[in-house]
Order: sequence, then structure tokens, then C-alpha cells
Amino acid sequence: MERIATGRVRTTHGIHGYLKIQVFSGDYQNFLKHTSVWLKKGKQERQVTIEDSYIQGDSVLVKLTGINTPEAGKLYNGWEVWIEREESSPLDSGEFYQADLYGCDVVLEGKKVGTVVSIIEGLQADLFEISLLPTDEDGAETSDRASLRYVPFMNEYIGTVDVQKRTVEILHRWIIE
Repeated sequence: MERIATGRVRTTHGIHGYLKIQVFSGDYQNFLKHTSVWLKKGKQERQVTIEDSYIQGDSVLVKLTGINTPEAGKLYNGWEVWIEREESSPLDSGEFYQADLYGCDVVLEGKKVGTVVSIIEGLQADLFEISLLPTDEDGAETSDRASLRYVPFMNEYIGTVDVQKRTVEILHRWIIE
């Protein structure tokens, strides 16, 4: 079964080890339906059982089985929360999951210039981490090593995102130079 990231553990809350979760989709009601999730950080992964959860402000507070103190909960700060894809929030037309963008071709003026390798949380917007195709001064591919660029996921820089065609359009050459 395919899993997708649905949130991130921010910190603990209270004396009983509740975890404060940032829900990526903003669909808090859907998140409350889950009775178990996977926590991931790097190569570490743990399936955990949810005893209790409720919405507080712009987060969901979650009590996990076996986590009974703030100290035990703090060990999971920064971990991602993953669920089975079919349990995720339904998408409206034109919406997509960030997970669907990994590996997409990055195109500029109809030509592939790189690949989305990661999406990083930024201050104003998420950042596409793009592995550029190595090219010479004339734009021809070379055998040199690819380089990385970071492009804000904002309308000023990103054009059409087509999950079906697996492409992400960037609007300006200068942003990858």
C-alpha cells in the first residue's frame, strides 16, 4: 500500500505527552478519523496507535499509546506523520498532493530542464528542490554533474503543474541560473 505524508509533529502539549501536529492539507476532520499512523524521520519509521485526538487552533493534538510524558513526546519533534493514501483527504479539481510532485519533470519554455527531487518547507512558501540537467552554454546536455536549485512554489515562479503528465512548469530562466 502506498503512504503519503499528511502532517508533521511540531512539539508536545501538556503534561500527558500529547503531540501537536501540523496537518499539511488543513483537513483536520479527516485527520481525526485515524486510529493509527506511521511516524517517519530519515530511515526511522514506527507505526503508532492514536488513543485520542482533537483540534486546537491550527493544529491537531494527538495522544499516542505509550507516550505519557512531554519528555517522551519530544523525541518525535520534527517527525512526519504518514497515512495510507486511500485514507487521505479527497482532492478537488486542480488539487494534488505534494507527494505526487516528486520525480516530476521541470520544464521551461516546453523543454525539460530538471527534475523535482524534494519539497522543503520555506518561510513564505514551500520550495521545490530541483536537480537541473547539466548543460553547456548552448543548452545542450553534458555529462557534468547535475546541480540543485530551490524555487519557491509561488505563482510568480511556477506555472502549470500537471500531475498526469508529471510536469511542473517554471516561468523564468533566471530563477534556475
